[in-house]
Amino acid sequence: MSKVFVITSIKDDVLRIRNGSFYSGPGDYTLFVLDGNLLHPRQVRLGECNYDYIEVVSGLESGEQVVVSDMTKYKGKEKLKVE
Repeated sequence: MSKVFVITSIKDDVLRIRNGSFYSGPGDYTLFVLDGNLLHPRQVRLGECNYDYIEVVSGLESGEQVVVSDMTKYKGKEKLKVE
């Protein structure tokens, strides 16, 4: 049995992040953004995805680094130190 991926749209010049276990569909997410050796939570609006990437609608700038793994156990934290 083979998998089939259907392309429903194509967008140019889209900011994107790697697809991760946290993503469950388009909407608002709190993602942790790296600033030096600290992670800070930020509200980010995400759009459509493919197997590899997720469209960033708002809340991030090009070049910023974010955590794409599930961080729900850190919900409510103002910052996390990266060692």
